[in-house]
Amino acid sequence: MQSYGFSEEQFIIKEDEPFEKPSIHSEKLNEHIQFIQSLDYFVETDDVIFVHAGVHPEKSITDTDPYELIWIRDIFHNGYCGEKTVIFGHTPTKNLHKDKDKQDYSVYFGENRIIGIDGAAVYGGQLNCLELPSRTVYCVESDKLKAMKEGDIHDKQTI
Repeated sequence: MQSYGFSEEQFIIKEDEPFEKPSIHSEKLNEHIQFIQSLDYFVETDDVIFVHAGVHPEKSITDTDPYELIWIRDIFHNGYCGEKTVIFGHTPTKNLHKDKDKQDYSVYFGENRIIGIDGAAVYGGQLNCLELPSRTVYCVESDKLKAMKEGDIHDKQTI
């Protein structure tokens, strides 16, 4: 928020004071919000669909409600069988890998042509990057994840 001219102090709420929604008005912030709101809900190429959460396996993507494109999970993860590869975020990859007890935030390559890239960086996981068409994965692990691995750090994998 500093890049928009706000300070951290503007967002600190003291326990003994009632909550007041902070006033966050900035021309640059408004420009960025308008830009984001102007974007399409998905991008489709000859081979790949890029989408926030996924696609409904029983509907064409053009007939899918935008709400589903940004919130769908299980029915997409388990039911997608389309011809195109779908690259998505929204669901932390540790919830997609078979061993859910393992803290595996690496890019998820599903057997049904889905690729999950959300490494849950905001929750202490890692920030993933998928280079196409090579499918080379780069990541930056959080300090929390590095500590959990106790030095067993991998920053690049090729699938």
